[in-house]
Amino acid sequence: MNDERQLVRSRVSLVELVSQEVRLKKTGKNWTGLCPFHDDKHPSFTVSDVTGTYRCWSCGAKGDVFTWMMERRRLTFREALEELAKQAGIKLSSKPQEGASKRGSHIALMEAVGKFFKSALADSARAQKYCSDRGIDANTIEYWELGFAEDAPDALPTFLKKSGFALADAKELFVVDGDSTNGYGGKFRDRLMFPIRDERGVLVAYGGRIIGDGRPKYINSSDTPLFRKSRVLYGLHQASSAIAKKNRAILVEGYLDVIACHRAGLQEAVASLGTSLTEEQAKMLKRWCDRVVVLYDRDAAGQKAAERASELLAAEGIHVSVCLMPEGQDPDSVLRSVGPAPLLKAVEQGISPLEFRIQQIQTRLEPTDDAFWTEVTVALTDSTDVLEIERQIERLAPLIPGLRDPMASRKALRRMIQKQTAGPERTAPTRRARRERFFRLEMSGVDRVLLLAAVSENFRHLVWPVFELADTFSSELSREFAVSMHDAFSGTPPEGDLASWVDALQPEDTRYRFLDFVLSSDLEPDDTGVADALKIFENRKESIEIRKAVVAVPSNDKELAEIGERLRRIKRVE
Repeated sequence: MNDERQLVRSRVSLVELVSQEVRLKKTGKNWTGLCPFHDDKHPSFTVSDVTGTYRCWSCGAKGDVFTWMMERRRLTFREALEELAKQAGIKLSSKPQEGASKRGSHIALMEAVGKFFKSALADSARAQKYCSDRGIDANTIEYWELGFAEDAPDALPTFLKKSGFALADAKELFVVDGDSTNGYGGKFRDRLMFPIRDERGVLVAYGGRIIGDGRPKYINSSDTPLFRKSRVLYGLHQASSAIAKKNRAILVEGYLDVIACHRAGLQEAVASLGTSLTEEQAKMLKRWCDRVVVLYDRDAAGQKAAERASELLAAEGIHVSVCLMPEGQDPDSVLRSVGPAPLLKAVEQGISPLEFRIQQIQTRLEPTDDAFWTEVTVALTDSTDVLEIERQIERLAPLIPGLRDPMASRKALRRMIQKQTAGPERTAPTRRARRERFFRLEMSGVDRVLLLAAVSENFRHLVWPVFELADTFSSELSREFAVSMHDAFSGTPPEGDLASWVDALQPEDTRYRFLDFVLSSDLEPDDTGVADALKIFENRKESIEIRKAVVAVPSNDKELAEIGERLRRIKRVE
């Protein structure tokens, strides 16, 4: 599969593919145009055949030829691969791929585990009482495929072994722990189990809530060959039809909250999985709807998560409203205590992310504090909702101390906003500009030249040895890139353009940051620049060696004199 994927990627021009839908213009080494993923007014969409990727510096959309086909035409990966192969005149293998066969056995194992947990719940009076106490009836248990992991370490491994599944695979899928030497045990014990299906309905992971006392309250599957936590939303498989029909999703915090919302008639509820909403999950929601209601707890963690989720969703062009549950309550507890009415009302009475953010400021600071107005003006200048900004100016202006005239107070607040907008930190109008500025601040010019030279086939072999000296790079981010490149290819640099080898860079987060770095940089390495960068890098390396020698305390005057001469030579070169 990987060979076929790489062959298709090498034969299909991403620029030509995107040009079928977007008018692109050559800008430097890349192509730019209006982003097709949001209502773009100014060209913020960058496409590069060098990296084989696209990136919108406004809404954050990004991907390669396969992602483009999957996003624009709602195809699965296999469907996208087949369509692109057809366009490129490539005949794909009709034989089952080893990876596909392995995936099939993994899915079968997960389904078997699900049946085991369901059977255990049916046999456990204690687990059934727990469900009953929480208002979870038999229909709910059946619909959500709930199960129970009994407090017996050997139960699941014994079942899987008898069923012909490899326990090493079960460990890789995060359902058992241990090893063949010391024995295997169930990963989840004494827990109500929530099967997690992806948007296509494939069972990819589990979450487990402790029954009774104990910590941690929840255990969630880590990333596995079937499951990436950042790319799955709990309940989306069940909610997708309602979301598409209403053009709205309701985002809550946990499994029981999703189930409670569905029972209350809010079938468009979904949840992220034990973490804050991710950019990938926000993009997933954008494929299904244009509106999202964020319904989180009122505690500090819930408020912070709601603000973060609002930012990510707004960046995708989604209209967001925020509503918080009463203090100490969540959708599940509200439904059990007073019924569905408060939930239905809360969803319809959400406030804008800007108003929510300002409300958070008002809970911490008073209008008599200068810090209050500093944070308020930052919030106002961060927002892109013009009408909401005006509403908040009208509401907040009368709170300015010492000003009673409404017109004077509004003018004063607008002056604060203008001053904030004109400040040095507010001069980057687009995400691309912010990214470019970030990379310039995070790494020295030498590091930037050497990293970009590694992308160029003209300079790659010349600069590749420096990546064995990751500690010599001047910033943490540069070192992260250098380590990833060295670990992927060791002392032998890759061949071909970046698009043909970038997938080898690990971890995935580092790979995406490196692609952003390349796409956001207009710097073109040349012979002189690369030579100067290598010379300075060599001096930097020698300085590090000298410092180590000094720490070692030289034993005689001759060694001290040699160190002094090396330092003077470096200073002359610099």
